[in-house]
Amino acid sequence: MTNFHQSLIAAAFLAVLTFGSTQVVWAEPAPLIATPGKTADGGYLVRLGARLPLGWETSVGTEIGFDGKAQSPEMLGAPEAPPSALWSSVKLPPSRLAGWDGADLNLRLGTADGSGSVAMAMRRKWTVADRVTAQVNDKYSVSYSGSAARESHWEMTKAMKLSFDGSKTAFIAQTRRTDTDPHWYTSISAQQKILGDVNLVTSMNDIASGNSTRTIGANYAHKW
Repeated sequence: MTNFHQSLIAAAFLAVLTFGSTQVVWAEPAPLIATPGKTADGGYLVRLGARLPLGWETSVGTEIGFDGKAQSPEMLGAPEAPPSALWSSVKLPPSRLAGWDGADLNLRLGTADGSGSVAMAMRRKWTVADRVTAQVNDKYSVSYSGSAARESHWEMTKAMKLSFDGSKTAFIAQTRRTDTDPHWYTSISAQQKILGDVNLVTSMNDIASGNSTRTIGANYAHKW
């Protein structure tokens, strides 16, 4: 890891410790975090951590990767375990000066290869009309590889969501850009709640290019 990357992560942690409230209040819900998951490659990743007793909702922990299972006997091997890492997350309070209703600061440091990332996500929500709300989300991230090349990259994403509470309908526009491609990738989508936690979703991706794609489907989301 270069001195620049070490300084970047150290500065982020220092900002949290300096400007965060020192009032000891355990965050809700329970202070322990245990979240298992499966990656797109077929491996498994378990996130373990704890919520710290600070005024701002702060969490720290580790991600542990495990090998996946072979999908069929013909496969030569099972999916490899995703890389393990240390992570930290801080939920920042609303700031009238910064113009956001809330923000999330996320840090990640790979334990095997020294890769890492810093991401900042901000959101603002307001009422447009009776039972109509708008929300803007901005996300900025910087990441660097743990390879010998020590490559650094950045990415920014901007999104706006317009929600109609009466009809349970939402329209979303999102655009994304990275340092490796000056092209803005813009997509639009519509969501309609049809039954309980089931939503009908239709979208058009990369609408500014001649290779845009259209999708339609349904998703299910439930919190417990």
